[in-house]
This record gives sequence, structure tokens and C-alpha cells, in this order.
Amino acid sequence: MSASQEAAEAQPAHVGPPATEHSSDTDPSPGTLSDDDATAFRRVVVPLSGGGTIAAGALGTAGIAILQPLSFSATLRGVEGAAGQRAFLEAMSCGNRLITYDQRGAGESSDGGAPVTWQQSAADLWDVADALGIERAVLYGVFDAGHTAVRAAALRPERTLALILNAVPVRLPVVSPPGNGGATDVVAQSRQIMHSIGIGEHDTEVVLADATRSRALASPGASDLAPLLGQVACRALVIEPQRRTFCRGWGAALAGAMPAARAVTPAGAAQTVGVVNAFLGMLSADLGTLASQVSPTLSAAIDSSERSVGEIHRILVVVGDDASSGHAIGLACRLGAAQGAEILLVHAIEVPFTLPVDQPPPAALQRADEALKFGEAIVARHQLRSRTRIIVGRSAPASIVRAAEEEGVHLIVMAGQPEAAEGADHLNRQIQEVLRRAPGRVLVDQGITV
Repeated sequence: MSASQEAAEAQPAHVGPPATEHSSDTDPSPGTLSDDDATAFRRVVVPLSGGGTIAAGALGTAGIAILQPLSFSATLRGVEGAAGQRAFLEAMSCGNRLITYDQRGAGESSDGGAPVTWQQSAADLWDVADALGIERAVLYGVFDAGHTAVRAAALRPERTLALILNAVPVRLPVVSPPGNGGATDVVAQSRQIMHSIGIGEHDTEVVLADATRSRALASPGASDLAPLLGQVACRALVIEPQRRTFCRGWGAALAGAMPAARAVTPAGAAQTVGVVNAFLGMLSADLGTLASQVSPTLSAAIDSSERSVGEIHRILVVVGDDASSGHAIGLACRLGAAQGAEILLVHAIEVPFTLPVDQPPPAALQRADEALKFGEAIVARHQLRSRTRIIVGRSAPASIVRAAEEEGVHLIVMAGQPEAAEGADHLNRQIQEVLRRAPGRVLVDQGITV
């Protein structure tokens, strides 16, 4: 039902049919946005692509977006009037953005003449996301609304950051809980189910009163998630209220069928809020607070780039005699910081043909020692491991490539020089030779001299 809910609103950067927003205590007036405080609902009217509208309420202005379709036995107006439900939403919306809405044909949302089906409800969720500029979102559902969330995740997996499912059975309808006296009336059944999953008596009556008034008690019918659960590969938090015998086994059944789900059994509302906030905090740390603003395509490119950088565990830096090498070393350290890469500092000495190849000039060796000590100090400041090598040969590029092959490095970093710099032609020809012959990736840092 509408019981437990989640954190977050959607910042209206319009994609698809434009949404209009207004305060929760005024009539819809397209194009106006309230100046309510951060924890007040801002009402949003979303035109649906197939006709009809969705009435939604928004909490928060930043963070990961969370889309919550309400149960078919609840309405947004009823939730707003239920103090416990409202407080629950505000507690879980801390630091994130919540959009909760009346599903098609329920509450203040119109069906546009289209039949209300589970498939249509899943598509509507993404219409809401498009209208509000939400690229990707966490989907949150309680009881039957969890079926809408799972079906929406299966419909657009690339846009689903995670699922949070609270008191959701695998199959609908479920047998009504004991104590309803055998009543078949849908209001009586809804009342018993709300009580059984932990919604207080006062909040239940407030929610049901508006649901009855708003013809919001008819769900799209039977639903079985079992065939879909194995396909939903996103992270999922499955909540099974610990003290509610009616829900016993629901969490294990859901989580056991999903590849990346974890079931938890909090003892009450406070623990539920804590669990959800911790889950959202981990998502934010992993994906970033702007994850909902990044398109699936761009996200895939970013992930690929991060994986590529994460595979770099040994970086060879060619250390020269000037300050440009220091900039290249610092760049290599920043690239290797997250994965604790080893930095191999290499100084190449070219021995002229007038001398034996194993007898470099003493002055060149002294310059090499000084350059490498300078490099070690920079790496130490970044708290990474480093090793040094002086490589001697007739050709510096050949020596660098040979060292990279011997050491099995994942990246070579070299400092470039602008064409006007003294000795730039020779150095840049060496870089071109390394680029041509290197066994892997080469990064040329033009640094601060460009």
C-alpha cells in the first residue's frame, strides 16, 4: 500500500511531454512552481504519451531520483493527509529526490480512456521520468505497487539504478489476512492488508477514505512476478517487515529469485528508514549523486572508461631532467590513486657510439639519480608505491619500450614539449617512436608548459 516510502524528487529538466508543478494545497495551475520548504510536497501534473495525466508529489531537490508509484488502494492526497506516512516519506527523502504518484486511473490521475493494465502501469512510470528529466532512477514500491516497479525495471533495465521493494508478494492477489470476518468487500480487505503490513489505524482510515472517494481501489488484476524476477539484474533491497506474520516469507521468495537482491527484516519504521537510507547512501557513493541526470548511454561510456582506468596497476613514467617530468609524475599518480597502482620511474640514458654501451657518462648518471629522487618524492606525497630504474642504451625509445615489456606495465606516461622549447624536436621524435612501438597504452602529458 502506501505505507513505507522513499526519498527523492525530480528536478524538471523536461524530456518528453512537459510537466507542470504547483503546491500541494492549491488547485493545479500549469506552469507554476511553489516556493514551499524543502520537505513540502510540490505537486506535479504529468501528461501521458497515450493520453491522460499523472498526478504526482515531489520531495527534495537534489540527489538520486526515486520514483514511487502508489498502491492502487492509496492516493497521493490520502498519503499527504496521513501524518505517519508523510513523516516516513520525509525521513527517507533526506538527501535524495522523491516522486510519488497516483497510478493511471487512481486518485487524481486520469486514464485517458486507456485500459489500466500492469504493462501500461510500467510504461507510465517511464513517462513520468521522461516528463521530469529523470534519466535513471531507483524504483520503490509497497505491496501491489512493487509489481509496477518490477515490471518497469524489466521494461527499461538500462534506466533502473536499483529496486526497493517493501512488503511485496511474488503473486497477486494474496489471500486476505485473518480477521476480516470473511468479508469480500475490497475496502475491508484493503484495511486488513494495510494493518497487516504495519500501517497505523489512523493513517489507514485517512488513506482509504480518499481512495474510496477517488475510485482508487481497483488494481489491474492478478500479477505473477516469478517469470520476470530472474531477468531483473539491478541491485535490489527487499524489505520484509519483521513483526508482520502476514508478510512472512515474501522477502526471501523475492530476493531468492533475483540475481542481485538482498532481503532485510527491519523491526519497525525507524529501522526501515535506516536500512533504506544506508542502501541509498551506498548507491550515491558508488554511482554519484548525479546518477539520475546521466543518460544510460553516457553512463555506459563512463563505466567503460572507469573500468579501463581501474585496470591500470603499474604505470611507467619516463623521468627527464626538467620540471615537465614532475607534472607527468603527478598525473600518473592521480590516475593510479584509486586502485593503488605502482609507479615505475624510469630515466633513459642514450650512450653515444663513441663510448661502450655499458659505460654511460658519469654526469648523465648523476642527473639520472637526481631526477629519480625528485620523482620518488612526488610519488611519496601521493602515498603510492614507487620503484626506479636507470635504463642505458643507444636509443632511448628502444630502452623505454624494452623496460615496459619487461615490467609488464599497463600504461606509459611521458612528458611532451611545445615545439618552441629547446630540444623539443628530438624529444618529440622520441615520443613518436615510443608511440609506434609501445606494447600498450601511452599517455603524453603536455602539462603546464602548453
